[in-house]
Amino acid sequence: MFSQKDLIHGEFFQQHDPKQLTAGNTPTGHIIIFMAPGDSYPKIMREQHQITKEMYFEHQLEDLVLRQLQVDRLTRKHQRLIKQCVIVDCKGIGSTNLMDSIWNAWDKEFNVQIRQTTHVEYVGRIFVLNIGWMARSVYTAGKYAIPARTRNRIFLYGTDYRTSVLKFISTRTLQTLLTFRKNKVENGEDDGIENSDTTIVQENQVDIAAGSDIEKVISLNGVSKLISWKFNVLSRDIKFSVWLYTEGNDDSTGETKEKNVDADGVNEICIVEEFTIQKSTIETVGEYKVDNNCQGLLILRWSNKHSWMRTNQIKYEYSVVDV
Repeated sequence: MFSQKDLIHGEFFQQHDPKQLTAGNTPTGHIIIFMAPGDSYPKIMREQHQITKEMYFEHQLEDLVLRQLQVDRLTRKHQRLIKQCVIVDCKGIGSTNLMDSIWNAWDKEFNVQIRQTTHVEYVGRIFVLNIGWMARSVYTAGKYAIPARTRNRIFLYGTDYRTSVLKFISTRTLQTLLTFRKNKVENGEDDGIENSDTTIVQENQVDIAAGSDIEKVISLNGVSKLISWKFNVLSRDIKFSVWLYTEGNDDSTGETKEKNVDADGVNEICIVEEFTIQKSTIETVGEYKVDNNCQGLLILRWSNKHSWMRTNQIKYEYSVVDV
């Protein structure tokens, strides 16, 4: 086990390029690595913290060496090849995260001089989450230029990634990874994750872009909770639904609605079936009680995916209270 803070210059990287270098294991023992490029600010690291190319190389080289030691030891322990399961959350990513030519040149030079000449191939799967439809389309068009053995390890998803990713990691691990993104919270931005004992979110007014949705993800920690919500549609129409994701052997919800149990043991439970709400001054309200011992994620979802051209607007509030 090791983290960014264990590496040389790790305090700077942890603050402005946060990653979980050992984020647990898949059910079959492979190492989970989590990164959120939307929280990466290389220009700040170079200009404010005076990170040089030599410091960058030192940090990356130590990561590479420790990873090879880790994979080797786990492979010997389990008597089978242990690889990486890399999860990349692209939520919030923009040009400031990607378009630093100096940083990108350092990374390219490190890849050519060190990774490609010494790197042992130990990446099993790469999951890219919250990636836009345009990027997925470009990848689909050009993916056959990538060698098949590499292409077959890469999986791209939009916001509807959960049932696919939860075939390989537990709901507990996924909620831990999602709540790892601290920079946006510290900067006063809402990352959409709620995991405190009592949460009250009041009168947030948001625009939902055409062809997209917004979600509020509530972590469930095995304690009985009452989740309540109410909202107004301020322009045209919105579709609303509530979903619960738990482990396949988790029957603690007491839920009688229809379940979709994945072959790999993921419960996708529809708590509130998607329905359309028109613009109105009347509030739409609802609640759901989660029983004790339920581990997983509850999703409140407002969708504007049916609209191809127009942004729609809602005003919502909700609460999560231990009961």
